[in-house]
Amino acid sequence: MTAEPQRAACTLVCFPYAGGGAAAFKGWQELMADSIAVLPVRLPGRESRINEPPHIDAAVIADALLENVRPPFAFYGHSMGARLAFEVVRELASRRAPLPERLYVGAAGAPHRPEPLGRLAELTDQHLLDELLRLGGFAEQLVASVDLRDLLLPIIRSDIRWVERYEFRPDGPLDVPIVAFAGAADADVGASEMVHWAQHTTAGFRLETLPGGHFFLDSQRGGLASLIRADLTAAGTADTTARERTLAPDEVMVQLADLDRLPGAGQAWGELSPRDALRAARFKADDDRRRYIGQSVLVRRLLRRHGVELGVGEIPTGVNGKPEIDDAGGIRFNASRAGRFVLIGVTSHIEIGVDVEQVVPMSDFGAFCDGALDPAEIREVLTLPEDDRLVAALKIWTAKESTLKATGDGLSVEPARFRFERGPGPFGEQWSPRTQPGLERLNQWRVTHLLLDDAVAAVAVPLDRWRLRFEVPKADAAPGRRL
Repeated sequence: MTAEPQRAACTLVCFPYAGGGAAAFKGWQELMADSIAVLPVRLPGRESRINEPPHIDAAVIADALLENVRPPFAFYGHSMGARLAFEVVRELASRRAPLPERLYVGAAGAPHRPEPLGRLAELTDQHLLDELLRLGGFAEQLVASVDLRDLLLPIIRSDIRWVERYEFRPDGPLDVPIVAFAGAADADVGASEMVHWAQHTTAGFRLETLPGGHFFLDSQRGGLASLIRADLTAAGTADTTARERTLAPDEVMVQLADLDRLPGAGQAWGELSPRDALRAARFKADDDRRRYIGQSVLVRRLLRRHGVELGVGEIPTGVNGKPEIDDAGGIRFNASRAGRFVLIGVTSHIEIGVDVEQVVPMSDFGAFCDGALDPAEIREVLTLPEDDRLVAALKIWTAKESTLKATGDGLSVEPARFRFERGPGPFGEQWSPRTQPGLERLNQWRVTHLLLDDAVAAVAVPLDRWRLRFEVPKADAAPGRRL
């Protein structure tokens, strides 16, 4: 690792993908602001360290980092590099050393989840090349050059074996914001997989979906660098009301919040409308009141970031309670709360419905299924292992709820009157309604699920393909308390 340039106010330390080196980040310095120095990690066995045996050791990288880089700094890791960057942050935390301002991760599964890259370790050279070609990146160069293939395949295999042997050690979340980037066409590590990084931070999580596949690092170099530059330039500011980047027509913004981690929002009476304040005062249980206030406040804050300033005015609703805001610049939104979780979806000029359910045991699971599922769906759920039935039923229920909220029908339509066909979607599985006569208007909607720890979430939009922008807010403190 070479020492950082002296003029930079912040250093972006970059960790390459399997088989990659500093060249993976060629041109990044020109794409960054003058105040950001790009410093690629040079791993053994490649480029200027070609004569060293390939080897990955987070502790050694942490040593070099502490010797050569001064705070403030941030990390970006792509594919294998994301998991390596995560382990270096952990190593720094264990030494009580300075931590990065941000951990940026791209095209990588969360550390506690299986990493698809590891399954390539035992493939033959030809099959490994075939898989690398499918992923994209520099694989075409390996096919074209025998010398390059002979040079790089052993390095790639060594890196993949590190991924295969990686064992996640539960050690609590990081106090570092994590920003994730997914490729819209990445079939292995898409947005619905990368949202699981959220559980590894208490400092806020955000995900952006870029056009391209697994190696959007190459195909979307300018766009990726621009997002990192803007975010890193804003790092350290406390403004939670800053204007959000304009949503593209194919983007859906989703915020999932654990209200029990946001006691400050749950006591922000001054941000409520008079009607919301009156409703909040009627709750007898403190938790119910706090969660209701928190949901109302988060909705207003997120709308404000998208240019919809309501002040303490009411949020207009139409038939069956669907939000309908006039003169909102095309912004559409929907919200759902279950227990401690609130889910908010925002789009530009596209109707949306969302629903979230907390995964907790039900006192009468059979009665729930009878009211929400049709007979074929009930049979499907009951064929599953008992431990899987609740989540399966909640996926069906949230799909129906989000669809009916998107159309504005609400529960005026019995959920058991329609079911879903399932097929490939923009990330993960996509569900399409199949209805009885009279409900054909539901058939245009497409539902995608987000499965996170103790919550099942569903998003319904009238699009076959779309890109997810997702966030989990940073934990806050109640007034008068410090985290």
